[in-house]
Amino acid sequence: MKYTQGSQIFDYYCHHRNSHECHSMSMEFLCHKYMDDFFGDKSDKYRYKHIVDALSFIPYGVIVDEFQHIVYENPELTAQERKSEYLKLEKKYRPYLSFEGIPYLELGTRWQYQMHIFESPFYYIDYCIAQCVALGFLRLSRENFANALEKYVDFMKKTGSVSLTELIESAGLESPFIVNAMKKTSDNAVQIINSIEKDI
Repeated sequence: MKYTQGSQIFDYYCHHRNSHECHSMSMEFLCHKYMDDFFGDKSDKYRYKHIVDALSFIPYGVIVDEFQHIVYENPELTAQERKSEYLKLEKKYRPYLSFEGIPYLELGTRWQYQMHIFESPFYYIDYCIAQCVALGFLRLSRENFANALEKYVDFMKKTGSVSLTELIESAGLESPFIVNAMKKTSDNAVQIINSIEKDI
C-alpha cells in the first residue's frame, strides 16, 4: 500500500539512504567524460587515481562494517580487545599495508577516527555497496556513454519505488549481493585502470 503526503508518494519521499550514495558516486564516474575540461592533458591521471581510490576504499569500508558487528555482538570487550580486533581486520582485508612506525595506528586505534561508527552505526557498508554500483556505471559509460547516462537517469527515477537490488539489476548492473560479484567488479575496474595506465 502506498501512503501519500501532499502530492508526493510517501515511499518516494522517504526512500532508504543507501541508494543516495549510489547516485553521487556513480555521477562522479559519469563525469569522467568531462575531465579534460578541468585537467587538460592530465585528465587521465585524475581518472586513474579516482578509480584506484574507489577500488581500494572497499576493503577499508568492509573493515569498518565488520568491526561494528564485532563490538555490538560483544559489548563486554575491553578497550584493548577492541583494538586487537581492529588490527585483525586490517590484516584480513588490507594485508598489504603496514602501520609500523606510526604509534597511533600500531595500537589498533584507527577505528576511533571513523566518526560513522559513533554517529551512523552500520551505515558504512552502504558506501561499499554504492562504490560497486558506481564502478558498474563506470564500465557502462566506457562501453556506451549515452546508454549509461540513460540507465543512470532511470535508476534515479525509480529510486523509492523498488528495492535496491531491483534498481541495480534494472540498470543492467550486477548486484553486489551475488556470489563473485566483487571479483567481477574489481576485474572490470582493473582492466580500465590498466587501459588508462598505458596512456599516462
